[in-house]
Amino acid sequence: MADGSSKSSPQGGSYADGAGLGLTGQWILDSHNDWTRVTVSSFYGEVKMSTMREPFFHAWIADRVMINEKLLSACQTIDQKLASIAAAAASSRLVGGTSHGKDARTISLSVKSREVVGTCSDLLRRDLLWLQAKAKALNLSLSVRSPDEVSYGVYMITSCIDRAVNQVANVVCGVLAVWTFMIAATVGWGALKSGIKCNHPLYREFIEFFSRDEEIAAALELQDSLDALLQSSEDEYMGPVIGPDEKIHGAREFSYELFLEMLRAIYAHLQHIVHKSAAGDKADLVCNKCGRHGHNVRICTFKGHTSLTF
Repeated sequence: MADGSSKSSPQGGSYADGAGLGLTGQWILDSHNDWTRVTVSSFYGEVKMSTMREPFFHAWIADRVMINEKLLSACQTIDQKLASIAAAAASSRLVGGTSHGKDARTISLSVKSREVVGTCSDLLRRDLLWLQAKAKALNLSLSVRSPDEVSYGVYMITSCIDRAVNQVANVVCGVLAVWTFMIAATVGWGALKSGIKCNHPLYREFIEFFSRDEEIAAALELQDSLDALLQSSEDEYMGPVIGPDEKIHGAREFSYELFLEMLRAIYAHLQHIVHKSAAGDKADLVCNKCGRHGHNVRICTFKGHTSLTF
């Protein structure tokens, strides 16, 4: 992993003060290095300049199908969690025999969030169908791969998402994981619309597809919903989080660490594709299993993908 990762951490107080930013907007500013190396990755530059070798772009397509499937599944889990939170709050109101302000706020926030997550889910499903159609037209294999068979970056991304939506994870973590991937990808592809026009038909088609207005609209709508959840004082959304270290963490601090981990995972994936493309005939010396150079997966002694910190 390249040096230059942001070392900043969220400070106390409201991020909305002064600059008028939501919490997520301030996080992007605080993690400038991590954010920019993803959104202006050389992967996008090589796609636009048509210097990306096609076999490795094809590999990226297969990877993106797998990631989209994971994102879509995550949205379904998030929706179920939000529905359960709303149902519990509604039940609490009935038992109390009166309308409690807290329960009303919880229900309202859950309903609004479910609507936004539903919009994103619909978009991800359309994107997935489009990607699958492109893969079929290119005769690409989309067979199910085990964790040991996927590239290091893809494993990191999907592992992040899995942890963010597991049974004990705070629902906000799941929303954050989906949003981070959506907004980073949308900004990366969107930047390719201006300036020199890509002269590679396939790459130009992907640029046009992933820079559609509905892509950025969905990502920004999810960002607004996420900010509302992060600003909530309700324990259902912002209660203490038990991390993989079995210690209790503040929900906002934990969410920020997840945001950084997702950015680093996305960076690892894009850079792996770039390195493979640059290696050309020696691409098999860029190991899929560990992401390092100089050997291939057949002789890799790496025992397993590095566990994530959040």
